[in-house]
Amino acid sequence: MSPMPDPLLTSRQPVPVGQGPRGRRRSHAALAALVAYGALAFCVLPGEAWAQAVSVCEVRSLKGAAQWQQGVRQGSVQAGMAVTVGMELRTAKAARLRLQCEDGSVLVMAEQSRLLVEHFEAQAGQPRMASFLLKLGLLGQKVAPVTGGHWQVRTPSAVTAVRGTEFLVEVDARQTTQVHVLSGEVAVESREPPESGAAASEPFSSKGVQAQWRGELGPGIVLQPGTGGVRCPQGRACSQSRRDDAAMQRLQQRLVLD
Repeated sequence: MSPMPDPLLTSRQPVPVGQGPRGRRRSHAALAALVAYGALAFCVLPGEAWAQAVSVCEVRSLKGAAQWQQGVRQGSVQAGMAVTVGMELRTAKAARLRLQCEDGSVLVMAEQSRLLVEHFEAQAGQPRMASFLLKLGLLGQKVAPVTGGHWQVRTPSAVTAVRGTEFLVEVDARQTTQVHVLSGEVAVESREPPESGAAASEPFSSKGVQAQWRGELGPGIVLQPGTGGVRCPQGRACSQSRRDDAAMQRLQQRLVLD
């Protein structure tokens, strides 16, 4: 009679981790979770920011506190931080923030301001195409002169278009926009509702600004230094206001970081 086999010696060989039926199920579940996470990350990032997640401006100086948000991501603004297309910046009370963009233009946000970088292209030898949305607060700009292209700042009630100049744009709690120019020229017009099927946040949605983008003369008020400002209430036409040197000084003081 043959000896009985030793159960310890004839036990099944151990199955490598992840190769058994239960392990394979775990591996498939982990792979599915990874794919779902990647799809979610793609969806939550704005389309343009995903394709163009490169620095277009840099935070050169910051006084007080400020926050940034891009899609579902957000955090505190720090000096030296890169700013990309699709990013919104928000300054707190008593805060100031200075940006320098890759074309040399400088922007300064006053306290309690909200600014969205909608579009920015400034490649060497190519026309500059830049669009910002000022949702609230005061924004000072010194736009570097370039040949061709366009620099646009939109607000809830107005659109401004420049090529190279220094000017201020303010949006108050009633969504009324005021524009003042320090040098150069600024074309200002009341903001039109987007055409049927166009997104409300779509840059360059104003017909007049699109005309100016092509180098044509569009509707609106052309503002020059010493000619006062422009006031654009939401839902109404823009009108030119009187020059007020004291008011201009107060606006400029709100943008001082030192």
